[in-house]
Amino acid sequence: MPGALGVDGVLRIDKPRGPTSHDVVASVRRALGQRSVGHAGTLDPMATGLLVVMAGEATKLSAHLSGDDKEYDAEVLFGAETDTLDAEGIVTARAPDGAPPPGEAEVASALAAMTGPLRQVPPAVSAIKVDGVPLHARARRGEVVEVPPRDVVLHEATLRWVRADPPSCGLSLRVSKISVDYLSSPPMRLWQI
Repeated sequence: MPGALGVDGVLRIDKPRGPTSHDVVASVRRALGQRSVGHAGTLDPMATGLLVVMAGEATKLSAHLSGDDKEYDAEVLFGAETDTLDAEGIVTARAPDGAPPPGEAEVASALAAMTGPLRQVPPAVSAIKVDGVPLHARARRGEVVEVPPRDVVLHEATLRWVRADPPSCGLSLRVSKISVDYLSSPPMRLWQI
């Protein structure tokens, strides 16, 4: 039911790093003066990019707007692993001194091996909810939550660049949104190279 302004529509919001998707929805609710606001798909707090927000009657489109494949651009830094598998975590392991970072051929080979159906264990800081609470909120409170693997399909992985200083690479990924129940590949970390 539309609120005070009675706005029905879809907003495309360029979400900055920091706020959660729910924070953005709350801001839109306040700005429009209405409660009936939702989003299609969730971006983790450290992610930036398109967040589709629906207001009023447009919230009924959620299932249609969130069922498609997703595209991501990512930068991967080599040489350290964190407890959250992202740049905001505490470093738990480092590459041995003098160890060369993977080159373009190694990264391309690893991406090719992961393309297709796979089982992914989402990072502890993802926006996925367990018992109604986002994993990133639980992780930041120090809670340890067993996250079940999900069936996903990495349709396309494009290596955009590889740099030596700092050792890193840029990726463009197109992944499935909807779980594929018939998969039986072993669990793996998406970024394990």
